[in-house]
Amino acid sequence: MHAGENSTLPFIVNRSIEVKRLNRDLQPDYHVQDSTMQDQVILMDTFEHPVRKRGDLLFQNDNSLFYISRTGKYEQTKPQRWSFFADLPKGPVKTQLLNLKTGRAFLSIASVDLKETHYAVLDTNQKTCARCRIYTFAKERQNFSIGFLRRMRGYDSAFQCFQRALQSQGALFNEEKSYIDLLFTFDAFIYSDKPVLPFSPSEEIFGSTTLIISTFLNVARQNEDGIIFDYDSEFLHDYRVSLRKIRSVLTLFKGVFGPADIVYLKNEFRSLMKMTNRLRDLDVYLQEKEVYTCMVLDSMKKGLDVLFKLLSDYRQNEWQQVKSRLTSKEYQTRMEILQRKFELKGEFGRGAGADTPTLEFAKRLITKRFKKIRRLSAELDDRAPDEEWHALRIQCKKGRYLLELFMSLFPEDQMKSLIKSMKKATDHLGRFNDFAVQQRFLRAFLESASLSKAEMMELAQTIGALVTLLRERQNRERRQSLSSLAYFHRPQTIQSFDALFAQEESE
Repeated sequence: MHAGENSTLPFIVNRSIEVKRLNRDLQPDYHVQDSTMQDQVILMDTFEHPVRKRGDLLFQNDNSLFYISRTGKYEQTKPQRWSFFADLPKGPVKTQLLNLKTGRAFLSIASVDLKETHYAVLDTNQKTCARCRIYTFAKERQNFSIGFLRRMRGYDSAFQCFQRALQSQGALFNEEKSYIDLLFTFDAFIYSDKPVLPFSPSEEIFGSTTLIISTFLNVARQNEDGIIFDYDSEFLHDYRVSLRKIRSVLTLFKGVFGPADIVYLKNEFRSLMKMTNRLRDLDVYLQEKEVYTCMVLDSMKKGLDVLFKLLSDYRQNEWQQVKSRLTSKEYQTRMEILQRKFELKGEFGRGAGADTPTLEFAKRLITKRFKKIRRLSAELDDRAPDEEWHALRIQCKKGRYLLELFMSLFPEDQMKSLIKSMKKATDHLGRFNDFAVQQRFLRAFLESASLSKAEMMELAQTIGALVTLLRERQNRERRQSLSSLAYFHRPQTIQSFDALFAQEESE
């Protein structure tokens, strides 16, 4: 990238810039004046680190919120209390966060010292020929810096001279990679709810299975604090998805573990899931508040307020119970025992198929699952009961899990294409199921509510309207589900799929 007139050129450096050395390198035509401000700031990001993955920085002090990207530093007044993007007033930082598309809470990542240094390059006539700002973040003995070198019109020579002086002290300009190699080295924590597992094709499936379960058990545990402190509802969602993947593995990976171990593990993970069922249901319904508000007439808004006030109260009580369970000694011991068992591997008995090579096992399992998905989807039409749609949805989710789990064994582009198509189908089927469940929930909620006669009338009118509208949306998702599932019946899809997961003759 070539910096034009009055443009700003970003750079990174992992050491302190020495002013004496700068002046020595700039002599005899130029010299530097510098000024420094110091502050203590809090680095911010969500649990999934979208700001970090962008290669940018979000941080705050007592009064202000800041964002640093390759284009510069942005600042706006910090609200007294904020956690979500929606909590922020309009301003330069909110604009920078707009495209992250995250509904997750922003959390404190690390408390660090910030040194902001401004440099002015002056010629022998004391005219400013170039400017530079460097932001140095430090904690204990670790530090990194992000700088911005600004060209002044008519002073290209000074700009280039100062750039060379900075480069001599380790400044890296025009790096194609982001700052991510230097960012967050303080309290490094990389989270992924879909880790790519590095399987060896010839490794026996017993070892690969223990790796899968151990990995997703750890992912679940990484979300515990977020549930306990109730930062946002996605912590519970990721916790449950991780446990659901483990349960799918225990169901689908037949013959890997001994029968007694399978019974024990299924019971353990079923119990863990059951513990959070009610809280997750209430989270899902509360997330629909804005959608429901847009769906009903203004005359029904009072009934909607009654509904969500009750749901919020129920949710608070349920969260307290889940929090109590997750912080209990019994739960912590139980999870630690499970983690140790999977880390040691030898704790489980080996089933008849334990020594099957992972690639062979994966091909066979994926092929079997997708044949079942094609068979079930071929039998569905508009008249099929909700239960059959739900059964297909479960099979599609299991198929998607298998593709994601074994992704490293197959060509990445083909696997991503399959996963994308499967996600489209499961999303439609998921919404179809959600609309069906919401209708049943609202009817049951109305029957169990204990309110005044006036409130019951308002609630009944609102729920009646919602159920009708949800049924219409469910029918629309049914049609879209059929359309997305047709992809898996196309001859070219079947041909590509069979070629990708074909079994060798020796198998």
